[in-house]
Amino acid sequence: MLNKNMKVLIAGDWKYEIYEQALFDGFLNLGVNALKFSFSDYMKYPDVSVLKTLLFYRNEVELVNRKLEEYISLIKPDLVFFQRPIFVRSETLGNIRKGSTVKLISFHNDNPFNNIKNRVKNFSYINSLDSYDINYVFRPSNLNDVKKKTSKPAKLLMPYYVQGLHKKYGHLPKVIDVIFIGHYEKSRDKYCKNLISNNIDLKIYGPDWRNDNGLLKKNKNLFSAVNYKKYVHLLNESKIALAFLSRRNKDVYTRRNFEIPATGTFMLSERTPELQDIFIEGKECDYFSSEEELLDKVNYYLKNTSIREKIALAGYNKCVQTGNSNLDRAKEILQAYKKLL
Repeated sequence: MLNKNMKVLIAGDWKYEIYEQALFDGFLNLGVNALKFSFSDYMKYPDVSVLKTLLFYRNEVELVNRKLEEYISLIKPDLVFFQRPIFVRSETLGNIRKGSTVKLISFHNDNPFNNIKNRVKNFSYINSLDSYDINYVFRPSNLNDVKKKTSKPAKLLMPYYVQGLHKKYGHLPKVIDVIFIGHYEKSRDKYCKNLISNNIDLKIYGPDWRNDNGLLKKNKNLFSAVNYKKYVHLLNESKIALAFLSRRNKDVYTRRNFEIPATGTFMLSERTPELQDIFIEGKECDYFSSEEELLDKVNYYLKNTSIREKIALAGYNKCVQTGNSNLDRAKEILQAYKKLL
């Protein structure tokens, strides 16, 4: 059993509430004394790119490492959970360990091994993998990447929905036929253009889509990015929510695969074996692997409201009843911590 006075420090950028803040709230709900350290309090990042930070803001990188050491020395946490610790150096982690029983856990939700640019950006993180007690990653392919660098345990930390944020309202009418909320990628552009050219009323919200020179740029249903509350509101108003995976990051699932069902909205997602193991195809959501399949299923589920709503409810129940919230991920982290003692 965990000590009620246990201290967990979450160190990260603290830019998005669905990351550090969500896990922070999860730890608090579990009765743990959660504390915060923000890298961005001491450095220009994330206001400029990671590469510019590494090249031109070395003093800030030095400062954030020194301040991290000082703060940990002051508060003496039992566990430090690092969210995307791009700038934390192995020397810093070694100094933190001196004379201490603190456990160090890393988590990277991006793909730091994807290409040369990402490996350069994440040099300090990759070079420090052996300094952590556990290294969590977001996608299965990165497990092998980490294992090539260290013998320390590598584990998956799956996506989650955030309790109190991603929820089913129940009172909103379904006034949007089909929606996608997320950034532009070429593969997504192809799918969306096909739907629009076949007279599907698709609404798209997200960054970079207006850079497109084709059909989407002229489409009246193209909107800019929205905040998290508006995102949830829009999902609740939608009959069908699309979930595209990121080709850039080699994703086999995404946060939307848990956020959409948590709002009680019908999810139509790109198909992967990993997702098929989580949500049953045709019963708790549905999947597609081609433009033709997506179009056929959109038309089918728009016409068959009762079937769509039955599947959406089953997906909602599966999502919320099988441990997929930020609180559940915090529990997983604490269980892993216990095994280190």
